[in-house]
Amino acid sequence: MFEPMLLDILGDAMLWRGHVCARTDEGIAEYEQMWLIRTVESLDAPALTKFDAARFSPKLPATLPPRSEAPSIAAQWYAEQGREMPLTR
Repeated sequence: MFEPMLLDILGDAMLWRGHVCARTDEGIAEYEQMWLIRTVESLDAPALTKFDAARFSPKLPATLPPRSEAPSIAAQWYAEQGREMPLTR
């Protein structure tokens, strides 16, 4: 995940947002993802109880506003290197 940003602490969980890149038939695609992360004390610890998303849903927006109209992270990186993004011609 690129540019991870902590959005919120939801009980025993952390909600993060970041970008991932993947190759597609059209070129390199950049996706924005949100990750809900919960930690355990050890691998031998009992399983976590099911996360109650309904308890926190009033705090979360239905959709997140776009970060900006800036070029994608991958496009910026290739531009800084003086290179063209592969598979985009």
